[in-house]
Amino acid sequence: MSMYRLLASIHKEFIILRRDWTSMGMVYLMPMVLVLIVSLVQEGAFRALKDARVEILLLNEDTGEIGRTIEKGMRSSPQFTLRTSLGKRPLTFQTLKQHVARGDVQVGLYIPPKTSQRATKRATQIALAVLSQNRKRRNPDAKTIPFPKDKALHIGIFFDPTIRVSFRHSVRSAVRNFSEKIEIQKVLTAILDGYTKALPGELRACMKQIMGPNVAMGSTPQTPKLGFPWGKISMFGLKEHTARQDNKTKVPTSVQQNVPAWTLFAMFFIVIPLSNNIIKERVEGTFTRLRTMAVSSTLLFAGKIIVYMLVCLSQLALMLLMGKTILPMLGTPVLEMGNQPLAILLVAICAALAAVGFGILLGVAAKTHDQAAMIGAISIVISAAIGGLMVPTFIMPPVLQTLSQISPLGWGLDAFLALFVRGGSLATVWPHMLLLLGFFASTVLISLGLYRYKKS
Repeated sequence: MSMYRLLASIHKEFIILRRDWTSMGMVYLMPMVLVLIVSLVQEGAFRALKDARVEILLLNEDTGEIGRTIEKGMRSSPQFTLRTSLGKRPLTFQTLKQHVARGDVQVGLYIPPKTSQRATKRATQIALAVLSQNRKRRNPDAKTIPFPKDKALHIGIFFDPTIRVSFRHSVRSAVRNFSEKIEIQKVLTAILDGYTKALPGELRACMKQIMGPNVAMGSTPQTPKLGFPWGKISMFGLKEHTARQDNKTKVPTSVQQNVPAWTLFAMFFIVIPLSNNIIKERVEGTFTRLRTMAVSSTLLFAGKIIVYMLVCLSQLALMLLMGKTILPMLGTPVLEMGNQPLAILLVAICAALAAVGFGILLGVAAKTHDQAAMIGAISIVISAAIGGLMVPTFIMPPVLQTLSQISPLGWGLDAFLALFVRGGSLATVWPHMLLLLGFFASTVLISLGLYRYKKS
């Protein structure tokens, strides 16, 4: 008898599961999608540690050997994807900075005009100073030529404020490596020419043939020990900038990037209590009673939109307050939000409306609380993963980079980073605001149509 009851209980549970086939489908499908998306995202992050390609926009205004050498070296490097144009506008120094500040590319590289000519002249000055000091050691009465006191030639590097420190180091090291190789070649060639002017032609040819590998490009990445203070004099310097749209030079902090990212994540989780409340009101008959009082569905949804939007805005205020007060007590930098409070508020309202719209759609479409909770939680995690909240989008596989363009969390994050980190303004973020408002409008319209269809 006990076995019969057990079998009957098992049969009953299978019948219940069969009736809720949608939830069961989500039980299997959503974890599979989550594993797929997060695995691809994390694989991109792990691969970035060794072979991710950083996109570099190069403006080479030098027509000589140095500009060609650096461009060739950067183009052949497996770490970088080199571009020399972007869009239809001609590339100038100002447009280069603008492209990096807007996040169109991660890095901008600028080689000034006449760099090769100036480098040759500076190499000659260094070589003459080296040779004169060498003569001074042999003949104390000999005159010495001073090393050049003017500033080294500067190659400009512009970084996207959101780019990681590891990528900054890789770009900086690569450019410095190329410039040091050029420096060695230029200076040693000038020294060699200075030494061999007094030698017969045959001996000069033999000497150059013997010493050729020592001055060949890329023979050694390090300054040789020549017994004089050449190592203190550099031909090239790197002038590093963090490109911002407000032309300020502040380097962004982790707090500026993490606070808006995880605030958006929390705001979108409002879909779970919102959808559950809609389902609860539908199951308990609250909607039916309100309809008998001639309350329209539009009015019902409007009340929910206003209340839950205020909840989302209060979340944002709490997180910003924590970034200003609590996090600095724990040793982090103080959250700096830029000087566009109105733009921040408007972006927050648009993001809150997008989250509320998704919650209403989920509450109308889902049949049970479990469906709403599972679909809501997993879809938010997936949207956060492909939207760049977990790892930067530019190190993701190409498929996920394409999908990131349809993530509401990605739109909101790009808007907040433009204001917090890139020094943008309302004119910068209005495209993201339109996308968020469009998402909100489409979800609400679909929810109204679906609600009225079910009611009829």
